[in-house]
Amino acid sequence: NNPAYYFQVEFPYPVDISSVTITSGGGSSLYTSAVLAFSNGFEHAVALSSGGGTFNVPLQEAVTSVRFTGQGNGCLGEIGWRGAPIQPLSNSVSLAEWQDRCCG
Repeated sequence: NNPAYYFQVEFPYPVDISSVTITSGGGSSLYTSAVLAFSNGFEHAVALSSGGGTFNVPLQEAVTSVRFTGQGNGCLGEIGWRGAPIQPLSNSVSLAEWQDRCCG
């Protein structure tokens, strides 16, 4: 039974999100499934193909964070989102600093 690991993205301003993209960080181990939990309480279970994918969700408004909780021993490269930032904001977060820890 593999433990669950999570990565959380905190936004400096609320954003409206309609999809989330997960990119694998490489390596031989990949996450097989995950739960995306939004700060507004909405949760969405996803099955990952090749450690990543793009997942449409009903529009989630005024979200201040998204948490990825993965099953397996994978490595994340990036979490991206599509929607409308309430303030100007980059639409992806690189997790390169974690790659050495989980993929190295």
